[in-house]
Amino acid sequence: MTPPRLLHEPAGEVPVFAEVDVLVAGGGLAGCAAALAAARAGATTLLTEREGFLGGVSTATMMASIGNHYVVADGSQTIYGIAAEVVERLVTAGAAPEGWRRLKAIPMDSERLKVALIEMLEEAGVRILTHALACRPFMEGRSVKGCFLEGKSGRIAVLAKNTVDCTGEADLAWRAGVEVREHRASSSLLFKLAGVDLERFLRFLAEDEAGFPQNVDGVANLHSLVRSWREERVFFFGHHSGPKWRWLREQIAGGAYGELRRDQYGNRPWWGLAENIDAFGMYTSRQDGTLVINTGYYCFDRIDVGELSRFETHAQRLCYYAADFMKRQIPGFEKSRLEHLGAALGLRGGRHIVGRSKLTIPAYREGGTKWKCDDVIATPPVNIHDRSGFGPATNRTAEIPFGVCVPVNASRLLVGSGKSVNTDGGNYRLFRGMSGCMVFGQATGAAAALAAQRGLPSEELPVRDLQRELLRQGVRLGDPSRLRELGLDGIGNFSDDAARPGRIER
Repeated sequence: MTPPRLLHEPAGEVPVFAEVDVLVAGGGLAGCAAALAAARAGATTLLTEREGFLGGVSTATMMASIGNHYVVADGSQTIYGIAAEVVERLVTAGAAPEGWRRLKAIPMDSERLKVALIEMLEEAGVRILTHALACRPFMEGRSVKGCFLEGKSGRIAVLAKNTVDCTGEADLAWRAGVEVREHRASSSLLFKLAGVDLERFLRFLAEDEAGFPQNVDGVANLHSLVRSWREERVFFFGHHSGPKWRWLREQIAGGAYGELRRDQYGNRPWWGLAENIDAFGMYTSRQDGTLVINTGYYCFDRIDVGELSRFETHAQRLCYYAADFMKRQIPGFEKSRLEHLGAALGLRGGRHIVGRSKLTIPAYREGGTKWKCDDVIATPPVNIHDRSGFGPATNRTAEIPFGVCVPVNASRLLVGSGKSVNTDGGNYRLFRGMSGCMVFGQATGAAAALAAQRGLPSEELPVRDLQRELLRQGVRLGDPSRLRELGLDGIGNFSDDAARPGRIER
């Protein structure tokens, strides 16, 4: 392979835009949680985002469904803090269902989420800077002392006592020389269909109830889907239902729609870059006949900008292929129209840092009863992603260590995106999901803030001080007996019966 031609970039002076205690790079849910936690801990905080809106995957990609990793099988809530506060803010705004704790997935209005995040950040005193791409860390030795940003007005700099990387791909950490590994996974582009007659669609599904996909994404059967729609006004046709939907299999067999797997690449110029275009996840909590559709996987090197461009433009064309099929072939979709394409591919994989601690799937599956962390920052349900959607329902929880967010070879830098923390590369649905990202964001933001106010690098903050602050901010770190073991009893305890609304629906 011919090496690329290299140009020398001349050195120059860059104006300092701001000097703060904590800089958070990336305004997705992890970044918003990090900035909120930092500001609530008393730090001057600046949040930068490359787009003109906040929310990241939850808004840019229209992933209008939050996986419910807040509760265990018996309905007991184990994730609190900012992650739960965001959902409650959406409920208050009429943008998420009131009975969200009972649901396997929580449909929400991604447009309203943009404004809810702005409101929460402004209430906390966070300074928001959009249209500003965090392109390179400002280094002194191994210490990250801020970041260079690129925007319409040119390059600027922000100086910070501590920085949190919530870019979703560990971009700043990588540029700071942190050792990373790349975990490859699929990507999807979502689109929004308006004008769908859901009642007609449900009647059509009832004509072949036995052919309805069983046990996908927590939806047990057609009765489960209908009950959710009738009682909770939540429509959730699980992602990857298509391969188990008898009607769709017949359509594919008859040539009305394409079915692709990796071994079929290469000879189909229209959709040959995709696979599993029969996934057909469909979600809504709106009553106006609008559905968000998730179908089609892309597997490529997401760090390569050329590859990303090629696959994303291809995915936009594929959405119209799928929407046209639905309009022509599915009863209830006759008057549907593609109203909106996601602004970006949802990237499931990416870079993982090498951190102070590493979480492996075996340890995670053991749960907090056998595998405990002295530096625990959250106690989510044990949940590994599989093709059935949510895995087995369980009451077990896991302890997540703060050390997975701490790079081993950089100072004053934490990684707050769940996709980028130090794991074995397993597909942890919780970590890369919205609730998990907010968990990591809150912990890293609070740590960066407390350390900055004491003149410490974020990695040197005593972990008990971080845990006390997380408890003060409403995070659950374990039951009362576990808190006593950690020397944290009496601070923000949650009773075993807290927020137990009943078992999760299937």
